[in-house]
Amino acid sequence: MTHGDPRWLRPDVDDAVAAVSVLLSLGLFAYTRKAERDPRFVLDLGLVYMVLTAAAIGLLIHWHAVPNDWHVSPMITCIGAVVLMFAAIVPSTPTKTLVAALIAVSMNPLGMLIARAHEHEALFAVANARRILLRDVVGLA
Repeated sequence: MTHGDPRWLRPDVDDAVAAVSVLLSLGLFAYTRKAERDPRFVLDLGLVYMVLTAAAIGLLIHWHAVPNDWHVSPMITCIGAVVLMFAAIVPSTPTKTLVAALIAVSMNPLGMLIARAHEHEALFAVANARRILLRDVVGLA
């Protein structure tokens, strides 16, 4: 799309993912403000929030196809940074944190598979999903 293209004004999947993410964040904030909530459940809810945030990032990264003239190369995504921040901030057990982190980093290749299936390029996506998952898991370690 170019600068004057009117398609920029129409809502897209990116906008929907961002809106759902904002609503989820505000909902979690409002839910945790009550003092009578079980702290363990709130911490577990925080880990679920991390996974959902990683899923949103994975979808946003992969939803639009890369132009043909761009050089495609491996990259480190911000999902790893999100996982590291949550591990430092959310005081959960190591096992729960590890399981949630592994699920979170798997959202990157899952986002690619969903995006490519939407564009009918699922076979290409499956071949690359293994590499993306391996790279993100190694980054997590």
